[in-house]
Amino acid sequence: MQLGGFVTPAIRNIVIACTAVFFVQTLAELFYRPGYVWLIRELGLVPFKVTHGLRVWQPVTYLFLHGDLWHLLFNMLFLWMFGCDIERSWGRRRFYEYFFLTGVGAAFLNIVVKTVIDPRGLGTSTIPTIGASGD
Repeated sequence: MQLGGFVTPAIRNIVIACTAVFFVQTLAELFYRPGYVWLIRELGLVPFKVTHGLRVWQPVTYLFLHGDLWHLLFNMLFLWMFGCDIERSWGRRRFYEYFFLTGVGAAFLNIVVKTVIDPRGLGTSTIPTIGASGD
């Protein structure tokens, strides 16, 4: 395990992945709006679609989408600020496990709360959630 370094490997990889997805989102929003809407609806977390078995990948893919540049920058800043020390301490594999476990855990809580509030899928359970912060 390498001590020191400005950015650890897992953090670097997550930042690159989120930035690449944001770049695709931005291009889609600028040049092909239906493609942007499709990305958010298919890859963002839509609780009603997950609970009905239609989009089982969404509890993972929503982590890589972001609403705007500030959303991306602040999520990546906090990931770097807190994640680098955790990754240095635990190692890359354990950090990835932690990142995805907490991200999918946040998705699960989001799904439960929105399903309880809107069990028929007429309101909040059809609105996509996006971002690595899981909110």
